[in-house]
Amino acid sequence: MSQPFDLSQFPDLPPEVVEAFSAQARALEAARAEATIERAAREHHQAVAAEKDGLIIELKELIEKLEGQIGQYRHAKFGPKSEKLDPAQLQLVLSR
Repeated sequence: MSQPFDLSQFPDLPPEVVEAFSAQARALEAARAEATIERAAREHHQAVAAEKDGLIIELKELIEKLEGQIGQYRHAKFGPKSEKLDPAQLQLVLSR
């Protein structure tokens, strides 16, 4: 970063030149402040986006877990166990 120009080294400068240098210094400071604000806003946006991405991953994992639990529940309720023959019925089939 450059150092401000020391106008005191040039006491014979006309007032309008001194004012022009001062106006330029103020404009430069305002531009730096604006750039700092924009940088902070961009960093905040990136942090929020990363947080959202993390939340999306967590929710997808939760959905997979819940879908697995639903599958296990369905299998327990409607799966092969419910289709098994009663041992007495199996004996009837085998004795023929």
